[in-house]
This record gives sequence, structure tokens and C-alpha cells, in this order.
Amino acid sequence: MFEMTPRWIVACCLLIGCTVGDGGCDPFNPRRGTEGELGRGLFYYSCLLGADDALCDHPYYTRSIPDSVAVAGLFTVIYESYDSGSHLQVIPASRLRTTSHAEAHAILFDGPHAFFAIDPDGTVYDLIHVRSQPVSGVGFESDAEAGIADQLLLLPGEFAEIEVKPLNSAGEVLGGVLDWSWHNDSPQVVSLKPTIKTRFVKVFAIAEGQAVITASVGGMEGHLIVIVDGGDDSDSDSDSDHDTDWDTDRLDEDEGIGRHQ
Repeated sequence: MFEMTPRWIVACCLLIGCTVGDGGCDPFNPRRGTEGELGRGLFYYSCLLGADDALCDHPYYTRSIPDSVAVAGLFTVIYESYDSGSHLQVIPASRLRTTSHAEAHAILFDGPHAFFAIDPDGTVYDLIHVRSQPVSGVGFESDAEAGIADQLLLLPGEFAEIEVKPLNSAGEVLGGVLDWSWHNDSPQVVSLKPTIKTRFVKVFAIAEGQAVITASVGGMEGHLIVIVDGGDDSDSDSDSDHDTDWDTDRLDEDEGIGRHQ
């Protein structure tokens, strides 16, 4: 299977006449990189790993190095030198405090960690420090309501997509791809359907009541209360019986934003 690696992104940019600094292969992305500590080029945080990174909206997106990434969260860094415009390999300074696979890195401990841009002969050309922080909180967002919240209201027959974001102790979103798991304490009230992105799950309202949805990663849990309320409509029971006869194949095709019914 073809894999879009940083080298392929560089080749793509050369073909269409842009640079990684222009936002990778996305000409609508104006964000810039972060200058290396030796001042010889720019480091870019790459979203090759896709939307499972809470800081990423597009797989070809590049941005400046974020304030913090999550401990054990996977991320990719690209480097572009000022002198030649060449793109050098980026490696962690310590193999004991980080892990790397297929050009993706994860920092295993909290604190700042150095990453080197390496010349073809193996010498350090530039460096940057990336700060890692443990996940101290979990934020929920849904396509039914804007902003991070701890409660979601649905009618029987409705469904919404929930997104979870890892937060540090100050409530700021952390970068990096993490392996999330989900739990539903009331399957008779709502049902969960996973998506290909572990940060997202679809919630289907089945019957009136209350359910607690739990998202967990690395020992940290977040809880979202889902309230299913039929309202005052006397016909709501019969309507909900009809609406909750799900055609899941059809719903898979509906990836639009907003509350669904």
C-alpha cells in the first residue's frame, strides 16, 4: 500500500510549485513553521497521521511546532533548511526517552525533549525542543452543539458524532495521536458506533433516559452525559419507535456536520 511519507509531501510540493512552508500541498493553509534553535531552518509539525491528532484537520496540513504534545502521542516533524531548501531527516536526541517508527515519534516522559535535523553525513544541522505533557483531562465536542461540553441532549431517533480531545492541566489541547477507548453504561438508552478515527464515535438515541459515555486513554477518563428526552409531544413514543429502526449502512454514508434525525 502506498504511504504518504514526509518525503512524498516534499516531492508533491516541488511538483506544484509550493514549499512545505506554504502549508504542504494545501495552498489554502498559510501557517508557517518554527525556526530551529540554531537558526538554520524551519521545523514543521506535520499532520500525516490525520484527524486522530486533535491539532490536525487535514492529512497534508503542516503548522508550527505546538506548545505541547501528549505523552506517548505519535506525531511527525519535518525540517527545511534555509540555505538549500533541502529537507533533512529529523530524529530524537534520546532514544531512551522517545520511540520512533516510520518517521513518527512519541515522547515517553513529560518535559522538553530535543529533536535533531541531521545532515546526510550524520552531523547535527539544527535542533528544536518539543514539550510533552501528560493527559490531565478529556474534552468532548459534538456536531450537534458547538464547543467543549460535558452534556449532550438528543431526541429519540437522533444521532450525533462525538469528538474527544486530550487536555493538559491548564485545559489546553495536546497534540499527538493516542489510542482511545469508549464505554457506554446504558446501551438501552443510546448505542455507540465507532468510526475509523478512534477520537470519534457516533451516538444513536434509542429511548428516553440518561447514559454516561466514557472515553479513556492512558489511565485518564472523561465522561459525557447524554440525555435522551422525547419532549412533550404525545406522539413521540410512536415516532421514536419508527426512527430508531436504524439503517446503519445508510448512516455510514452520512458524514455531514450537524444534528441528524
